[in-house]
Amino acid sequence: MGMFAYKGHDASALVMDAYTIATSTTLAGYDIAKPLPAGWSRLSADELGISASNVDARGAFKGESELGTREDAAQSYVLGKYDAGGILTEIAFSIAGTNSQADKAEWHKLVDASYIRNFDYVLDAVETYATARGLDGSDVLVTGYSLGGGAANNMYEVRETAWNGFYADADFVAFAGLQSADADDGIFNFGYENDVIFRVDLDSPLVDWNRLATDETYVPPVPGNDGSFASSTDNVLLFDTIRAYGWDQNHVGAAADFPYVKAYGFQLDNIFGWSAHLSGIMQNQVERIATSSFYDLMDEDSHVVLTQYQTDALKSGEWPGWDFSGMNPPPNVWIKGGDVAVSTFLVGAGTVDWLEDGKRDDHVDALAGDDLVRLSGGHDVVAGGAGTDTVFLLGGWSDYKAFRLADGTLVLNDKTLALGAKELVGVEKIAVEGPLHAANDATLAVSTSLLTFSAHTEGTTSADSMVGTVGTDALFGLAGNDTLAGGTGDDTLHGGSGDDRLDAGTGRNVVLGGDGVDTAVFQGVMSQYGFGQNGSTITVTNGGVSDHLNGVEFFEFADRTIAVADFWMV
Repeated sequence: MGMFAYKGHDASALVMDAYTIATSTTLAGYDIAKPLPAGWSRLSADELGISASNVDARGAFKGESELGTREDAAQSYVLGKYDAGGILTEIAFSIAGTNSQADKAEWHKLVDASYIRNFDYVLDAVETYATARGLDGSDVLVTGYSLGGGAANNMYEVRETAWNGFYADADFVAFAGLQSADADDGIFNFGYENDVIFRVDLDSPLVDWNRLATDETYVPPVPGNDGSFASSTDNVLLFDTIRAYGWDQNHVGAAADFPYVKAYGFQLDNIFGWSAHLSGIMQNQVERIATSSFYDLMDEDSHVVLTQYQTDALKSGEWPGWDFSGMNPPPNVWIKGGDVAVSTFLVGAGTVDWLEDGKRDDHVDALAGDDLVRLSGGHDVVAGGAGTDTVFLLGGWSDYKAFRLADGTLVLNDKTLALGAKELVGVEKIAVEGPLHAANDATLAVSTSLLTFSAHTEGTTSADSMVGTVGTDALFGLAGNDTLAGGTGDDTLHGGSGDDRLDAGTGRNVVLGGDGVDTAVFQGVMSQYGFGQNGSTITVTNGGVSDHLNGVEFFEFADRTIAVADFWMV
């Protein structure tokens, strides 16, 4: 269903609306206007039956607390969504982020979930307004960014007992929130793992609450919380300039050129840790994820690297050992997929990006722009997007066997079995450790000889059953839940998207599962086989003959079926 699966369905449209509403609410506190999503407009105090004295100069509803109803304290907006006939179909309640010292003075109320009670009078009015128009709590969206995101989590925690339980079934979508609820499915929290504010736990002895309430310059030295939560995106990284120049946080991709970033650690009082938080207000990365070519393959725990870094501002350095045939050398800082032993989704910024994969089976969505993509090992998939895109490969042309599929996809099968297969869509140029060549040429130059596209057999977008021959076969299942069986030769089996069954047969075979939940089938019992792993490639050996597999989730033997994740090497 994609990363934004919520309450059992793909909620990407809801999350995109919530993001725009939440950030618009926070920016309003700084007198910055941001357009609302289509169909949405703010509801006035008069419409809701609220006294005008509770509305500040910006039109926000002021929070009530022990500080009184103040212009500079808690703020919220109520919005309505209307269909083409002008009928109200949904209501949003959006809480602003921190924009004053008075807001900081009330951070302590996030700890016991009482901050949201500042808006009791607003939420009571929304209940009355919604009920009178035939709506109920399930028609309400609750959202916010930063402090507002924390407040949305507060409201989720007390939803069943407060306000007559009216909001028990509301949609809760929060962004970059302080103090997140660790719930299962009732709330969705989006943020970046390199945002020190996201999910930070304020219930800490390191917080001097008296000083926080009175000192505008004080920020508590609370460490960031890069943990795992059931309700949040835990592995989305925003690769911005701070990240590129030194914010390491035990991840790959950071140069040592900006020591101040690392000097004070990943904690709340290090302003460099706020970089992703502040960028997240202005740049709609949520939409970038939801519209990615690989969105359907992501879930909330997927490792996703989003680029927000103008690489053309840092054109310096060289890429040792590569001949770029007159091209400007790439920079010494690349936006990288990571060094961790998991597959990564790397999404460009729609400008000129320099992108580098990780160490596993990665997906690179370059988007628009004349992008450069560097691939290493693993079964990698690249969507070039608009522009003239160039992919750089390790090895030489003689190391790859090329297939051109009917839809234009270029598949490069690594004959050395050390570099991994590559799938390229919308890529205009390819470079190995030598000259550049156009990816759409009928032939690809290799020194003085020619490498032609190899013969293969393709399935359809439905469920196919394909059987190889006694010779060397290349079978591509494409979409659908396919069954592919090789023959006695040295075959290549590629399942494509769908849940596929792949039986390579005898010979030295390459099995590529592709997207979906795929099963590699072996005719013998498990004890007949030996297993090994090099990077993301798994080797299965029987009688001195080995198959090399990428992207399969299950092994099926004559005596058992076992998940690849349960093997010792994973």
